[in-house]
Amino acid sequence: MKQFSSCVRQFFESTRPTDVEFLALFGMALWNEEVMNDNESLLKIASLVRSDILNELHVYYRTQGRYDYSSRVGNIFCLLSSTHNCATATCEDFQVMRLMKMFDNVYRSG
Repeated sequence: MKQFSSCVRQFFESTRPTDVEFLALFGMALWNEEVMNDNESLLKIASLVRSDILNELHVYYRTQGRYDYSSRVGNIFCLLSSTHNCATATCEDFQVMRLMKMFDNVYRSG
């Protein structure tokens, strides 16, 4: 768990997202099209919501006076991808620990 925390912290410290960017990042993660299980209606809704999130992020940057924000959005997407990769690696680590019955040993000795 500590590895996941340091991995994610490193990406957040380098990007330092604002509150609005963090909410956009969170929304993009929640409406991830990969987890919609090929349900066409859900995929369409997810696509619309993600589009709305990006449009609102565009409006946010415009109201902040940031007109050249493409690199910032790129960094936000890299942060999303990196966080997803760290979470996937952590889940895989837990699966390996379960296969090796490492949790059983911890609970029995405690």
